[in-house]
Amino acid sequence: IGEEWYTYYNQLDLSWKDGIDEILQDYADRIQGSYVEVRESSVLWSYRDADPEFGKWQAKEMITFFESYLKHHDMTIVNGKNFVEIKPNCISKEVMARMLIHELTASKGVIDFMVCIGDDASDEELFREINDLDSDSPQPSRRVKKFTCTVGNRATEAKYHLNNSREVYDILMSLCDLSSRTGKNYTFSDLKSLSGMN
Repeated sequence: IGEEWYTYYNQLDLSWKDGIDEILQDYADRIQGSYVEVRESSVLWSYRDADPEFGKWQAKEMITFFESYLKHHDMTIVNGKNFVEIKPNCISKEVMARMLIHELTASKGVIDFMVCIGDDASDEELFREINDLDSDSPQPSRRVKKFTCTVGNRATEAKYHLNNSREVYDILMSLCDLSSRTGKNYTFSDLKSLSGMN
C-alpha cells in the first residue's frame, strides 16, 4: 500500500470485450462529441462533449441493448455522469475499497478515519459500502470515523455534500496541512483536536 502499483486480477477473463468496443465505436461514430475508451478491465463510452439530451437518450438505448447482449456474462453496466461503462462485476469501486480496507487493516492495524468523495451516480454503491462499514461493531469507540461526501446537490447515499470541486480541493488541502505540520500521519482524534472540532 502506498508503494508500488500492482494488479489484483492478473487472470481476469477479458474475452467479453471482443466486439464490444466496435459496438461502442458505432455509437461514437454516430454521435458527435462522444468517444470510446478501452481500459484494461472495462470499456467506456463517454458523451461528455455531445448534446446532453441526445447522449442520455442514446445511453438508455445502449444500456437496454447491452443488458440483453451480456445477460449470460457476470457483468455490470454503469450508467454514469455522461458515460456508460461495461465491466466485470468483480471490478467495482466498492470491491476495491473492501480489498484496500482489508489490506490496510492487516498491515497497519485499526483504521480510524476515512473520507470518500464522489460526484456521480456510480459512486452510490461505494457510499453505501463505506457508510455500512463496521456499523454493527459492539464497541462504538472502535468504529471508523467515516465521511462520505457527494459533490453537488442531489439525492445520495453520502452523508455530506460539497458544492463543487473547489470545496473538495480545500477540504483535501486542509487535511494534508493538518497531517503534515509535524511530519506525522494524524489519527481522527488528532485532527479533531487540531481543528477545534468537538
